[in-house]
Amino acid sequence: MTAKGRRTHGALVSTARGALEREGFFDAKITDMTRLAGISAGTFYTYFDSKEEVFSDVALLVQHDMTERGLKGHGDHDPVSRGERANR
Repeated sequence: MTAKGRRTHGALVSTARGALEREGFFDAKITDMTRLAGISAGTFYTYFDSKEEVFSDVALLVQHDMTERGLKGHGDHDPVSRGERANR
């Protein structure tokens, strides 16, 4: 994937995350995601086949935020403690 492709993909995942958080899965619209990302609806389908597929990438991002990025520097390797901290 090119640098521009990575930026576009990232923008779509980011706006999809916001739409899914605000609207929920069933009410979130692909057209809203693409409008907020500043791309055409057709471009969405260059990167994703469906809303379910972008949801999968959003879920991976959220999982990463909860388990890695948000917990760096705490030095806590106990999974229970890490889970409790992530949920806070």
